[in-house]
Amino acid sequence: IAFLLLELGIYQVLESVLGVFAIAAVAWLTTLATDLGINKPLGLSPRHIEFKRAYLYDVNPVGIGAMLLSSVAGVLCYLDMFGTNAQALTHFITILIAAGSTVAIAWLTGGRYYIARRSDEYIEVAETHTCVVCSIEYERDDMAFCPAYTGAICSLCCSLDARCMDQCKTNATLGQQVYGSLQRFLPDFLVEAFFTRVSRFSVRFIVAAAAMAAFFSLTYYVFVARGLPEPEVASALWTVYFLFVIVVGVITWLFLLTSESREVAHQESDRQTERLLKEIEAHEKTDQELQAAKETAEAASFAKTRYLSGISHEFRTPLQSILGYAQILKREERDESTRRAVEVIHRSGEHLSDLVEGLLDVSRIEAGRIELRSETVRLPDLVHQLIAIFKPLATNKGVDLQVNLPNNLPTYVRTDPQRLRQILTNLLSNAVKFTRSGAVTFSVNYSGQVAEFRIRDTGTGIRSADLETIFIPFERVRPEESLATSGTGLGLTIVKLLCDVMGGDVSVHSELGVGSEFMVSLYLPPTDAPVGEKAAVRDPTGYAGMRRRILVVDDDPVQRGLLSEVLLPLGFLMHEARDAQSCLDIIESTNVPDLILADVTMPGMSGIELSRVLREKYPSVSIIMVSANADEPNPGTDDAYDHYLVKPIRFEVLLDQLEEQLALNWTFDPIGRVSALSGEIRDVLIHHAELGHASGFRQALQQALVDEAISKPLAEQLFADLDGVQFAVIVKRLSSSPS
Repeated sequence: IAFLLLELGIYQVLESVLGVFAIAAVAWLTTLATDLGINKPLGLSPRHIEFKRAYLYDVNPVGIGAMLLSSVAGVLCYLDMFGTNAQALTHFITILIAAGSTVAIAWLTGGRYYIARRSDEYIEVAETHTCVVCSIEYERDDMAFCPAYTGAICSLCCSLDARCMDQCKTNATLGQQVYGSLQRFLPDFLVEAFFTRVSRFSVRFIVAAAAMAAFFSLTYYVFVARGLPEPEVASALWTVYFLFVIVVGVITWLFLLTSESREVAHQESDRQTERLLKEIEAHEKTDQELQAAKETAEAASFAKTRYLSGISHEFRTPLQSILGYAQILKREERDESTRRAVEVIHRSGEHLSDLVEGLLDVSRIEAGRIELRSETVRLPDLVHQLIAIFKPLATNKGVDLQVNLPNNLPTYVRTDPQRLRQILTNLLSNAVKFTRSGAVTFSVNYSGQVAEFRIRDTGTGIRSADLETIFIPFERVRPEESLATSGTGLGLTIVKLLCDVMGGDVSVHSELGVGSEFMVSLYLPPTDAPVGEKAAVRDPTGYAGMRRRILVVDDDPVQRGLLSEVLLPLGFLMHEARDAQSCLDIIESTNVPDLILADVTMPGMSGIELSRVLREKYPSVSIIMVSANADEPNPGTDDAYDHYLVKPIRFEVLLDQLEEQLALNWTFDPIGRVSALSGEIRDVLIHHAELGHASGFRQALQQALVDEAISKPLAEQLFADLDGVQFAVIVKRLSSSPS
């Protein structure tokens, strides 16, 4: 540039360039001043000034048209195209043409091309907003709503970021404006032809060539003004011009292809984004449907569990009567037909009892309501107890029941003994039940803290096609010759579900007519023996010292009566109140109790509120809160009571709390509340009680009573506990009995 300026004459060039620039500047300023001073007062343009690109057309014919007309006229006058006088008045002519054309074009177009869209109402009314692109806060007047980014965008980011492809405006781009204008005057096929690739290249090329021609014309004027020969200057400039035209043509074509490529990329990006958004929306809809289906299934499962729990409770009492009287009738001398009828009643009752218990177990496991207890278990003793239970049944059928234990089997392991018994009991029961002759082998392998239990029989076997369905509830796939064997079809289902819950695995290998082998793998980590021997658990008969007064506050009379019936035999003075106000009235009319058992949820004043009132009036009273909610009340309320018990209340836990709160010294029956029984019978009874197998427990207890293996007083106590479905009390009573 410096070289050219020196060659052309720097001062003369600057003078010529600045003269042309002054004409353009005068045209621009005049157009702007006319629009502000004349068009706006006349209503030819909007009253307000809009500067944000989001609301403007790409080209406003008022400003662009007036400026181009006045600039071209001014340059022609400056080049002495209209005489010396016009050359001297160039700037005045430019001003007049700019002002007149600004008003004329605005009047002809009706002011339609000032605002592309109205100010949106999507932006909240606030002093400042954060731009979704640059994350900088701006005033509301400098913000616009961008549909591409679905948020407020500042005017600077709106001008610089062209990825949105002007989604906010309709028919406001230069191409859309030209297309709309041509449609008014030309038929559609000519308009479409004008927007082909060749046509767009031609327009761009002509505009670029015209601009370059104007530049070379100005150069020609400068050289001629300096006195250079016109033919030589014209020949040289024409040669250079045509060379540059070729370069401009190539550049224009490349620019057109790049522009189209960028536009296609934007369109493809928009399509992919739209597809992705639709896919996300579809996934969200599917997720909502799946969530609704899950909630429906969970609700149905919960309803099923509640229903099964209810009918199980209703079935137990009549079933216990049926099975009990059937056992009594079986021991009496009867004729053959009556004996068979009693046997059918007993067998049907046991089948129905097992069915109810199995359904309840399956429902609990599927609903995730089963809880595993990790305890220290003597594994060899547990295996021998199971063998002792099934040995008589196998012997009666002529089946040899064998057990193989490895030398490395740990004495103590950590597991849930009840669930482990349940798994092995179901498998051993099936093996003995479906084996007519031969042997049942129970083997245990232990390696890497994993116990592998194998139960092999020489029974009827299972067809290969049925191996995948044996764990489905109520599926009994034994061969036809064994269909008469009793069963509920839930044993293997329970085994499979319990193995999954305990993190183990169960598999089966069977051959029809040869036998079956079930293998259960469970994680049973070894542990140390318990420190010391646990003292025998004995129920207290009372306590030493003065009588203590206890007040039970509960809106449920059954709960109040239950606690009173439990504590009255121990020598406590019991009082009952149905709500908080009754509690306060009883305390005011009688002596202050030593301890209060209050329910958390009651009508009117809650248990927590009552405890705070009692703390203020009677700070020495011990208060124990009782609730069916396993979670304690909100933090900050534990200072209102001394302890928190969850319903159903375990009797031994309640006694421990009474001993702690009232500093009691329990007294026990010196003779003992249980009578001695055989150790083997005790293990069998405890096994049935831990499994909750009511019919099996009753049958074993009655057989022990007939065999005189248990004392009659203890048997009567156990029968009473069984009638009340108090299996925990039964296990406690049997565990405390001397051998």
